[in-house]
Amino acid sequence: MLGFDVVYIQSDALGGTNTEFAIQRYQHGLLPESMPNPDIVINSYSSNDMHILSMHRAESMNISLYQAVWDLIQEFVGTVRGTQ
Repeated sequence: MLGFDVVYIQSDALGGTNTEFAIQRYQHGLLPESMPNPDIVINSYSSNDMHILSMHRAESMNISLYQAVWDLIQEFVGTVRGTQ
């Protein structure tokens, strides 16, 4: 035992949101002040990303829902990494 906490876990989950919302939060610096630069980010929006609006957007882009969600997740990862 080292005598101090090695890992601190903080959840910033918001029910009813999706990956598009998370991207906007990161792009506009809307994370809580207590977690400005997290070391690890776990994105778990998959069920909310499979929304009827996502289906319509994929259809309008002439791509599969799978591809649309995949692209969205990749955009999220790039946003968090600072490369988008």
